[in-house]
Amino acid sequence: MPSMVFYPIMAAHKVSQANMQNDLAGVVRYRYKWRLLPLIWMSFFVPFSIYMGIYAISPKGGGGLSGWLILLILPTFMLFIGWVVILGVSDVVMCDQGIYRMAFGITWQKMRWIDVAEIRISNTVSPADGKKVRSFLFVASKESGAFLSRRIAFQERKRGMEYLLNRMNTCISRYGIEVVDTSTA
Repeated sequence: MPSMVFYPIMAAHKVSQANMQNDLAGVVRYRYKWRLLPLIWMSFFVPFSIYMGIYAISPKGGGGLSGWLILLILPTFMLFIGWVVILGVSDVVMCDQGIYRMAFGITWQKMRWIDVAEIRISNTVSPADGKKVRSFLFVASKESGAFLSRRIAFQERKRGMEYLLNRMNTCISRYGIEVVDTSTA
């Protein structure tokens, strides 16, 4: 029989309406606080890396093939890192049908509740403040039709995630999803 674990969340904190959106259909959406920071980061480092590449191409910078490689590789690398960070802080959406990750209004990852084989909970360090938080990993069954990947992960935040985690607990009990909790081990 699957284990069902309910996690009490700090109810004393007020939920910011700017951080959490709910509607009548039972959709709970969590938006990370600093989700636009990667855009600011990219708006500085991508042009800087292009400048460095152009400088490397110039006779002053040495020119030649190495300059073209820098011009090609450095901005591409910065864009890739920025995109990975943006996806990491994308919105987490839960509803009666499943769990979704959205960036700029586009669903880039989704998994239906009936496809979730287990939820793994482990301890990790929050990049925001360096404190220990729980990380949730949703693993789809091998037969699932999960979109983009068969794993969806997100980190807990101490404030503003109450509705999201309550929705997760409801769906765990409704669909009998197994929970593997290594955060207390």
